[in-house]
Amino acid sequence: TMAQQDDPTTLRSESSVVSQGVSSAAAAPQAFTLANAASAASAGADGGRMASGASTSVENLVIADTVSIRAIRSSVSVALGGTPNSGVHAESLEIVGVEVFGKKATIDGTGVHVTGKDAGGELFAVQEQLNAILANLGIEIRTVGRAPAVSADGTTADVTSGGLLVRVALPPTLGGRIDVVFGESSVRMSAHQVEDVSAPDEPASAVADTPSIDNSTSFDLGPP
Repeated sequence: TMAQQDDPTTLRSESSVVSQGVSSAAAAPQAFTLANAASAASAGADGGRMASGASTSVENLVIADTVSIRAIRSSVSVALGGTPNSGVHAESLEIVGVEVFGKKATIDGTGVHVTGKDAGGELFAVQEQLNAILANLGIEIRTVGRAPAVSADGTTADVTSGGLLVRVALPPTLGGRIDVVFGESSVRMSAHQVEDVSAPDEPASAVADTPSIDNSTSFDLGPP
């Protein structure tokens, strides 16, 4: 929904999307299924600055019938005043309830790691089994992200929470790969100062150019 009046600082927009029962296509067999996914975004004036925010959640994601994830949650918030050093941002990414064959695990930028007390080498065996299955299916699982970019003059920002990358090698007859990033939220926006010439004693206000808010699962088809 969006409401806008003559004063551009009253601009505010909100949106949300919910998906249920999503699975990968036949071109990427055994890749993933998920029960629910939701995203929300908003943008509007906040005092003398323009602010934007995005959030994403993914629930009950299962990858290759091997790795299960109870939830992925992320959020990003950005505010720009159109003046030097006025840009602020915050971002978070949380991946909870990760299991491999019923054993607790974690996921970071290097992959999936089975955790806990390794009684008799059991966890090592589970880790080795997981590595072999993913290698055989041509699937890579890890977190990805990039550093936030906020200009020193407070006019532009490009901030992401990062997300969970599932990279799937396509069959040799097709070649290439599919990259799917789950649970990522990002905000790209710009703002500049405008002065009200009819009221010279009033301070200038920040007005945002159209912000770009992207918090849906992203897909990339690329070379191997």
